[in-house]
Parts: sequence; C-alpha cells; structure tokens
Amino acid sequence: MSTRARPKAKPQAARFGRKGAEKPAPEVIVDFLFDDGLLYVSLQNISDIPAYEVRAGFDPPFRGLGGEQDTSALRMFRHTPFLAPRRAIRSFLDSSAAYFQRGEPRAITVSITYLGADRKKYSRTIQHDLGIYEDLAFITQPLNAAKNDTSNR
Repeated sequence: MSTRARPKAKPQAARFGRKGAEKPAPEVIVDFLFDDGLLYVSLQNISDIPAYEVRAGFDPPFRGLGGEQDTSALRMFRHTPFLAPRRAIRSFLDSSAAYFQRGEPRAITVSITYLGADRKKYSRTIQHDLGIYEDLAFITQPLNAAKNDTSNR
C-alpha cells in the first residue's frame, strides 16, 4: 500500500470561475470592410482576451493592389505572434471596382487558428461573400477636396 498522497482536485470555482462558467476565450476574426468604394481586409481580436500565434488561411487566395499583391499571403495572416484585446490590423485591398473587374473571388472561406494565454488552441471558419459589396452605390471625393477640408480642425 502506497503512502503517497494523491493531489487534490481543484475546486470547481477555481477551474470555472465564480459562477461555474468556463474562463473567457479570445475571439479572432478576419473581416472585409467596404468604405466609399474601397475594400480593406482586417485581422481582429474582438474579445477582451489576448490571442497568440494567430494564423489565417484563405480559400481561394485573392489578390489586391490592382492584382499586384497576393493579399491573402500577407505576413499578418501567416503569423501574428500577439494580437492584443480589441485590436485590429487592417490592410488596404483594392478599390471595389478594380477588385471585381479583375474577377477576384467573391466567396472566400477563412480558416483562423490561435492560442489563448493558457496555450489552448482555438479555431474558427468564416464564410465571406464579397459580392454583397459589388453593387453598392457610393460617392467619391476628389483628393483635393479632402486636403482642403478644414471642417474637422
């Protein structure tokens, strides 16, 4: 018979918090943004918990900047070591007219993986339909108008 003491189990409150719920987890998304005819892609931590070792893959891949950049392969998507709570990294994709005129994909599936502070692995898949932006109306402003606008000063 062994005299070694068995380790005590953690009380349920210590494992799950005061109310018995699991500890909150980070939530990371990739979103596409439309702003006055311009498209952006954003990697976002929408939670109050930091995320680590963030990676995002795209199916199919897509190009931006007039077709010159493999935007889906940017370093921010290949590996972001730390993404602070409520932070976003945004990159210009293209004008919506140029993106759609080139025949870039409208339906894009994003697979995201990341770790919590406890090193637990999380993943999510998001289906995007960029076609929703294709026929939106918007008003373009000349660059000079923005430079001469002093209403916000």
